[in-house]
Amino acid sequence: MDDTIERFMAPRRIYDRATALGSPSPIPAVGGVYGWWFREPPTPLDTSRCVKRDGLTLLYVGISPKAPSANGREASRQTLRARIRTHYTGNAEGSTLRRTWAACLPTGSGSSSGVSARAVV
Repeated sequence: MDDTIERFMAPRRIYDRATALGSPSPIPAVGGVYGWWFREPPTPLDTSRCVKRDGLTLLYVGISPKAPSANGREASRQTLRARIRTHYTGNAEGSTLRRTWAACLPTGSGSSSGVSARAVV
């Protein structure tokens, strides 16, 4: 387990938006864990204990597909590729990352200018 965590915290490659959304996408169409690395946080945060690499800070980790629900509904079949595409191009309703990011923005700003995020799988 430690080896898996270590590889996640020190990825071989961090993909920017254009690369992740490109065709063909380097993001695999499988389930797994992914992270979002930010050049600048969406709001002032103490990132001193966060993982950093190449001027980027790991601020969000997600899993796709999510675990099956306790109420018996069928488990999601979403892949890493689909989930990352949703984070980049969707709205806050379908993206926990976007909802979290929006909650960090100053009230009424409605802007994320100056924030650069990158995904890694």
